[in-house]
Amino acid sequence: MGSVFHFPLFYFITMRYLIAAAVVLMLFVLPAGSWWYLKSGLEYRIQVRDETAVKSSFDEQLTDLSETSRTALRGALENKITVLNFSSPLTVEQSDIVMRIIEKYGGRELFQLLHFSEIDSISKVDVTNHKADFPIYLIDQKLQVRNTYTWEEDQIKQLVIHIAAVLPVPGRETISLKRDLKTNEPSN
Repeated sequence: MGSVFHFPLFYFITMRYLIAAAVVLMLFVLPAGSWWYLKSGLEYRIQVRDETAVKSSFDEQLTDLSETSRTALRGALENKITVLNFSSPLTVEQSDIVMRIIEKYGGRELFQLLHFSEIDSISKVDVTNHKADFPIYLIDQKLQVRNTYTWEEDQIKQLVIHIAAVLPVPGRETISLKRDLKTNEPSN
């Protein structure tokens, strides 16, 4: 008489619960988690978009500058996403913050970080009359002020987030096949 291998009864009961749990997980828990994750990301993007909405034009913010100074500044700021700093001279801590921002975004084609002292030496802009409550301005390519900031830590964190939101996403290189490259070569 041969031995017959019998599974214990609790194995089938346990397996039934595991299968039921897996089905519930796949049908309800994972879709609910995905929905929550995507919804929170959308809400975050909407919040950042609202925070970086156009606050005013460049000319409205700098009414105390002369027209020649504004014209010179327009020339320095055109077609770039600019972080414009009114603070001069910078403290050591502020210089460190500026260097970290330059390290993060300095390689981007449309980004520039300018200090009024730099613009003053380049464009001869008289900024002695300008009293800024917020010494840092985020200005877009159309010379519209997106937001203003102070040197407080939470404000600098917001600045970094807002720069990333305003800068266009860099284009990716496309993958090309060797056969496509050969068709572009001149034939013998």
